[in-house]
This record gives sequence, structure tokens and C-alpha cells, in this order.
Amino acid sequence: MRRLEKIYSKSDRIIAKAKFSYWVFSAEVFLALFLGAVIAVLWIFGLKIEQLIRPGATEPIYLIPKYLKWAILGAGGLVLIIAFMHGLSFYAREMILTEDKLIYHVGLLNREIVTIQLYEIVNTQVDQGPFQTIVNTGRIEISGSGGDSYVINHVIAPDKFARRVIHQATSIKRRVF
Repeated sequence: MRRLEKIYSKSDRIIAKAKFSYWVFSAEVFLALFLGAVIAVLWIFGLKIEQLIRPGATEPIYLIPKYLKWAILGAGGLVLIIAFMHGLSFYAREMILTEDKLIYHVGLLNREIVTIQLYEIVNTQVDQGPFQTIVNTGRIEISGSGGDSYVINHVIAPDKFARRVIHQATSIKRRVF
């Protein structure tokens, strides 16, 4: 049970929980592939590259396996650090829908908690690119009656969750007004 569930399950009935996609880590995968390809090209064509820089070179001085092994280690370490930081922010993201409000929590040390009363919600908009449509992830933008707009990225099945929010908001407005 996550943080918001623990807090709100005691006082409110939780209607739905948003799930967030692991596809956010695709940037790290592409970065690792790009850095690996660059280092492989340097390893394979090291002498030819150095001959462009130093005409007449017969042996590489800078692009030798000893240095390129350190480049691989450094690139791998960089990708792991970026993935770890991204993973922390992914883990610290949570959104639940209760009977009368939508709560979005993000962050571990520097936390942001947004609570939107459902009767204030005017509109939800779902944005998905071609790849996001294939993997069923996307972005939800929630507009409130005060003109405020909140954007939540990397939601799994964003259209389904947005319909759930609008349905609950409509039922609240019928009861209140």
C-alpha cells in the first residue's frame, strides 16, 4: 500500500488509482545505445580517426582500448545514475481518485501534493503520440473552474482514467447542485 492509499483509505473511499508507465525509462535505454554505439565506432575506427587528427599516425595514442574501457565504464555509470534518479521520481509519483477529490502526489524529499475537488473539475484532456498510443500511455491535463490546469505525464490507460474522473465529477455535481 502506497502513501496516499494509507492516508486516504481510512477516511475516504478510493475509487481508482492511476498507474504510471515504465516507458519513461526508454530515454535511458536510447542514451545507453547511443553512447555504446559511439564508443564502438571509436574502438573500431580509432586509428583512422586519429589519422584524421594527426596525419601520418601509425598507432593510436588516445583511442586505445585502455582508455575506451574507461569510457565504457563512465558511460555505463552515467546511464545508471540517470536511471536511478529517474526511478526515484517514478516511484514517488502517485494519483488516486476518491469519491469527492483527485489527489496527485509527486516527490520524495521535495514533495508536491495537489488536491482537486471534483466539483471544480471542468475538463480533462488526454494527449497521446503515436508511440504512446501503441503502448497505451499518455498525458492527462485536468482543468479546474478557477482556470488552473494540471498536467500528469506517463499515465497508463489515460483515457480510461480521465473518463473515470469526469464520471465521478459529474456524479458529484449532480449530488451537490
